[in-house]
Amino acid sequence: MNRVPADSDVLNSTLKEEAQLSRNVKVAAKDLGPEHTDVALSLMDLGDFYFREERFVDSAESFRRAIDIYEALGEGHQMLAAMAMRSLSAVLMLQGKYAEGQVMNRNARILIQSYQ
Repeated sequence: MNRVPADSDVLNSTLKEEAQLSRNVKVAAKDLGPEHTDVALSLMDLGDFYFREERFVDSAESFRRAIDIYEALGEGHQMLAAMAMRSLSAVLMLQGKYAEGQVMNRNARILIQSYQ
C-alpha cells in the first residue's frame, strides 16, 4: 500500500538532505583544504538544494563561495567557474537583481569563450 508522505515527512527529509549537503562541504574542506575542487562541487550541490527550496539568499551565497574557490584555483577551472556563475545568475534574476544577474551571465560567457 502506497501512502502519501505527510508534511512532517517531507520536512524531515528536507532537513536531513540539507544537513548532509552541509556536512559534505565541511568534511571536504577539513580533509582537502578550503580551496579544493571537491569543496566547490559540494557548495554547488548545496546551492542547487537551496535553489530548489527557493532559499535564494542561501543559494547565492553557496554559488558565490564556489566561484571564489574556482577563481582561486585558476587555470583549468574556468568551465566550472562559468557553471557556478550561470547558477548564480539565475538566482540573482529570480531575486529581481537583473543587472547583477546579467553581469554574472556575461562573465560566465566570457569565461566559456576564453576556454574554447
